[in-house]
Amino acid sequence: MAKNLTFSIFLFLLLFIWSCAPTAVNFRPYAPSNPIPEDGATDVSINTTLSWSCDDPDGDTLIYDVYFGTSPSPSLVKSDSTSTTYDPGTLDYGTTYYWKIIARDGKGGITEGPVWSFTTERITGSLHIESSYLLTDNFPDNTGPIYSSPGVSPNGWIYVGGQTNLYRLNVSNCFFCLTPSSSPILSSPVFDISSKLLYVGTNNGDLIIWDTENFNFYTQKHVSSCAIYTAPLIIGNNVYVVDACGILRCLDLNGNNIWSKAITEYDVRASPVTDSQYIYVADTGGNIYSVTLSGEVVWSYSSGDRFIGSFAIDKSGNLYIAGEKLWSFTREGFLRWYRDLDSQAYSNPVISKNGVVYIGTSRSVLYAIDSSNGNVVWTNYLGEGIFSSCVIGDNEVIYGAIGRYLYAIKPCDGTPIDFVELESYVESNPVLYNSYICIGDASGRFYFIKSLSDTISDPITSWPMFQKDTYHTGTR
Repeated sequence: MAKNLTFSIFLFLLLFIWSCAPTAVNFRPYAPSNPIPEDGATDVSINTTLSWSCDDPDGDTLIYDVYFGTSPSPSLVKSDSTSTTYDPGTLDYGTTYYWKIIARDGKGGITEGPVWSFTTERITGSLHIESSYLLTDNFPDNTGPIYSSPGVSPNGWIYVGGQTNLYRLNVSNCFFCLTPSSSPILSSPVFDISSKLLYVGTNNGDLIIWDTENFNFYTQKHVSSCAIYTAPLIIGNNVYVVDACGILRCLDLNGNNIWSKAITEYDVRASPVTDSQYIYVADTGGNIYSVTLSGEVVWSYSSGDRFIGSFAIDKSGNLYIAGEKLWSFTREGFLRWYRDLDSQAYSNPVISKNGVVYIGTSRSVLYAIDSSNGNVVWTNYLGEGIFSSCVIGDNEVIYGAIGRYLYAIKPCDGTPIDFVELESYVESNPVLYNSYICIGDASGRFYFIKSLSDTISDPITSWPMFQKDTYHTGTR
């Protein structure tokens, strides 16, 4: 009995001493600090990423609630984040944004940071036609629309095909390139950087080669009995051409045939693209092919769609092409997703640096689509058919020909910033070079339009033709 009493007293004293011992104190996190962009910053990029610093006196792992918006009392946009960065997506121009961070340590300690602000860059200037040239002037046989998309030569001249001739232009001059061809040129010119030679196909199956350094005709080879609507590809020391009959031809740099292989029985209007390992071909029957540089088909996919415009390739090697749907495939041929469009797309999809794909349709709808999952970011109905690809400026302004108008468009929501009226509608893809949008229309007139951007956004992702560079080389 005494032993039990003694043990009970000992236990009571032990519990009493424990209850009187001081408990560990939890300190709240320090206030979030060191905001990027800095508080009050101006002329901030519309593609900025927010970041901050924050520590905890106890060394606890912190989680954050992010508040962001255009109101001085910003709304909660992300909760329970363990990162000290936040990507708000593409912002609007000339807009003041407010943000704050609330830090929590998971033990009840909460610290609310101050409200910071910054203002994004503004767009200056306006679109205007600096000069234009009617390609039928002095060449009456060259009547008709410009379908060829322009390319920029290594020495800075713009080259484009007309109804009977190849032309060399800059903002102050227009010259006729004397070649034997009298056939329409719907193909778009590409350039071999090392030799300074230009390659372009004609509707009678010829390949024209032009010396851009000496401004001389080099040679012209009849390489196909079918029309060549597509732009050639230059890969290493070879030129690859897909004709309208679906035959892929491998030529040397002088235009001599090395081999020819039939890829498809359908008409081919979409220019092929390459990742330097495979050539990707699409036909009007909705089929897509991956072909080795020796002409062997690695994989094919039958979509049931109809492809007129060409591909885009993102930095991960994924493919994008549009018909009545926008399709995305891995380079191995696996379908990632597809997105229904309101009508047929005739142009090439274009990808922004932040992974948004832009594509227009014949019923005047411009789509912005998330490249990761195919979800629509925004759409805008612009009133006339879209038959031309967009191009993205270095300040992320989107330029697109909608009917007979060239628009500069906000990337955040698709609303127009400015526009200029042309003589006719456009089916030629534009080039953005040396701060000018270079583009031809269905009246046969070629324009140099002063843009709101200095150059293209990113030569890996934003070029409309082959996602590479101003020369349309088609390689990555």
